[in-house]
Formats: sequence, structure tokens, C-alpha cells
Amino acid sequence: MNQATGYLANDLAGQQITVNTVVPGLVGTEGAQAWAENMAKQQNVTTEEFLASDRGRYYNGAKIIMDGGLNVNVRPA
Repeated sequence: MNQATGYLANDLAGQQITVNTVVPGLVGTEGAQAWAENMAKQQNVTTEEFLASDRGRYYNGAKIIMDGGLNVNVRPA
């Protein structure tokens, strides 16, 4: 999926089409939800509008890891 995203992002950029990947992990944490709601509130939009807004055109070829920070935080088992 990551390679396909990079290929398609590069191939379709000239047509102003963006391609991104959400890399699933642990999602929907209270912290992640609070962050999204706070950012949306600051911009006077709903959470859904914030995450899928026109500002999203800035991102192309991104691999967005949605794991609650587990990939950067070493936590004992």
C-alpha cells in the first residue's frame, strides 16, 4: 500500500489529484479525538470537515500513521 501510494501520488500530482494512505493502528483514542475536536473548533468546522477539508490538498503521498503514538513511544508490555 505504501509503494502504491507513492507511485500514484507522483503519477497523479500533475492532474492535481492527491493520494495518501492512512496506516491503521490503535485509533480513536481519547487524546486523538480531543486533538481533532480542538483543531476543528479553532477553525470553526466539524471534525469531519477538518479532516477532509480543502486544506488537505497540501498533503500528497503522505503515509499517516494512526496508532496513538505507539510507533514513537516505547511502552513496557
